[in-house]
Amino acid sequence: MATISQLFDLSGRVVVVTGGSGGIGAGIVRRFHEAGASLVMQHRTASAATAALVDELGEHVVAVGA
Repeated sequence: MATISQLFDLSGRVVVVTGGSGGIGAGIVRRFHEAGASLVMQHRTASAATAALVDELGEHVVAVGA
């Protein structure tokens, strides 16, 4: 089975994900990152999960509070 990065090349694109720090949103953030996109994750309250996800994915990921 093909990986996300083989199916989609989102290099040079910026994706905004609301609710990106937990559950389904975190999974979506990971897949967009895998496809090469830069990400802005919007969240209502900062949490350890938000910080952990940003640390996990490294560069090209920013978390922004509402």
